Order: sequence, then structure tokens, then C-alpha cells
Amino acid sequence: MRSNRWIFVAIAVLFLLPIGCRKKAEEQAPLGRPLRVVATTSIVASVVEEVGKDMIDLKILVPYDGDPHHYVLTPSDLRMVTEADIIFINGLGLEPFIDDMVEQSGTKADVISVSNGIRPRHFREMSDYRRFAEATLEQVDPVNPESGKIQTDPMQTTHGDPHVWTNPYNVMVWVANIQEALGKHDMANVEKYGTNASWYNSKLVDLDGYILLHVGEIPPLSRHLVTDHLFLGYFADQYGFTQVGAILPNGDSISSSSAKRMVQLEELIRRLKVPTIFTGSEINHDVAQRIANDLRIEVRRLYSGSLAESGSRATDYIDYMKYNLEQIIEGLNSRQIKSLDSDRPGALVR
Repeated sequence: MRSNRWIFVAIAVLFLLPIGCRKKAEEQAPLGRPLRVVATTSIVASVVEEVGKDMIDLKILVPYDGDPHHYVLTPSDLRMVTEADIIFINGLGLEPFIDDMVEQSGTKADVISVSNGIRPRHFREMSDYRRFAEATLEQVDPVNPESGKIQTDPMQTTHGDPHVWTNPYNVMVWVANIQEALGKHDMANVEKYGTNASWYNSKLVDLDGYILLHVGEIPPLSRHLVTDHLFLGYFADQYGFTQVGAILPNGDSISSSSAKRMVQLEELIRRLKVPTIFTGSEINHDVAQRIANDLRIEVRRLYSGSLAESGSRATDYIDYMKYNLEQIIEGLNSRQIKSLDSDRPGALVR
């Protein structure tokens, strides 16, 4: 009798085991449809798309030319994230709406910071503006203010520079995080995600070589960047530039700047003979234009937190970097800027 009972238990276990395995597989990748993926910004989405290809159904939260620093969620956004399997975010405080988004939507999706593992640069106020800018950046390990210990999770840092994508090697970290997350949810396509990731990393290495080659067109003593907000720090560190000044005192594209700061910035531009101000936001473009008019220098628009819409330049991450590089080279090598003290017509706009 006992023998028959053990046979029954064994048969039941064998019958139930495939069901449990099948249920686990279904949780990892819902059968019959691609993974539903949301990316907060078009830049993050561009990289996610290269790894996921046609194995994912990708949607973007912040629209093209939108500003992730100050984006306001809509009801359709909340519906979108509710249906998602994975939500990829830049992290490092770029998207301050994330906590509200998760709470209001009740989404069960995995929220993945693609910047996890990148050592962030941190803003540090300096009183001596002659050290190039009132707000400069210092690369430090983030420390938890309560424990005093170094934090390893970039999602927990404060006052960091979130614009990590301006260095292609940081985007390789993104690729690794994206590949891991997609593979975890869709084990059937792990090899394909790995192949796509390797291919895209090779494109990023090519991009780095392209930038290094063309940066050589700018004399080292002319590699001074003045921007509307501090969004080129990682690019500057990687390629031998100095982010000498900005209209706004931090990495936020919408803030306020004092009259005293503007006077100091104009003095800095005049002293270093910087020929161009680069703006990454339409909101700050007018302020930059007023300064440029005073100094009779150029203003050039770069893409900062968003790609361009279809039909324009900079519609994917690599084109975005090449377009911005082209503008920086032309702006800093401007042949029309002979002397900031010469009498010439008003500022040029590109």
C-alpha cells in the first residue's frame, strides 16, 4: 500500500514539474508577443532598440525634443508604463518623475537604470570664478550621508551629472545593462541580444575613433566649452575639452541665473576668447543669444537630452554625437571670430 502511495506522489511530481517550469518561462517572456519595453528618453530608446531589435515592442515616454529634467506625465504615459514588462531609465536624477510614475501607475515592470555601474561626476560650487566657472564638476565616489559609506548604486546618488551618454564608453555600460535585462525576461533570445550588443559595441568603438580623429581639428588651447547648462562634462573629460562656463549653475536645463553670474560669464568668455556659446535647450537659447549679442560671438544649437525627430539630423545616438561634434568643431574653429574686441555686426546664430 505504501509502495502505491509513493508511486502516486512520484507521478504527481513529474506531472506538476513541467507546469512549474512552463509558468516560470511565461513570466520571463510572455508567449506570443514581443517584450513590452518603455524607455524614458529617445536617447535611451535608441540604444535599447539596437539591442532589442524586432524582439521588443518599444515605446518612448518623453517625446522628441522634450526635456526629461522637467517632463510632466500624462494619463497615456501611465497607461503605457502599466502595460510594460521593462522600463529603461537613464537614472542619476535625470528623470525626477520616476517615483511618481511608478506609484501612480502601479506598474509591475522592472525599472532598470541603464547608467548603473557608471561612476558619476558631481557638481561642486566654487567661489573662485576664475577657476573657469562658478559651478564646476569634480569626479568623486558618491557617499551615503547617513552611513558615510561609498554608494555603488547610481540610482541613490544626489547632485550628480546625469548626462553620461556624451561619452560613448558610458553607453557601452548601457548596452551591458540593457542586454542583461532583456535576456532575463526573454531567455529564448539571449544569444540574439548578445549578438546585437556586441555589434553595437563595435559601432561605439568606431564612434570613439571618429571623435578622436576629428577633435584633432581643434587646437588644444581652443577647447573651451561654454554652454547653457552643464551637459558636456563626460564628453569634455574623454576628449580633452574643458567645460569652462555655463549660463546655469548646474546640469538642469531650466533654472535661473543671476545678473552677477552673467557678468562673470561674459568676462570669462572675453578673457578666453571663446567664439561660440552652445545651447541644448530652446528655453536657454534666448539668454545665450543676449550674451552673444553683447560679445558679438556665435550661438550654436546642440542636441542635449533628446534626439531629433525623423527626417532631421541626429535621429539616433551615433548621429546625435556626430552632429554635436560637427557643431562644436565649426563653432570653436569659427574663422569669423577674429577678436572679441573688434567692431563687427551682431552675433551669429547657427
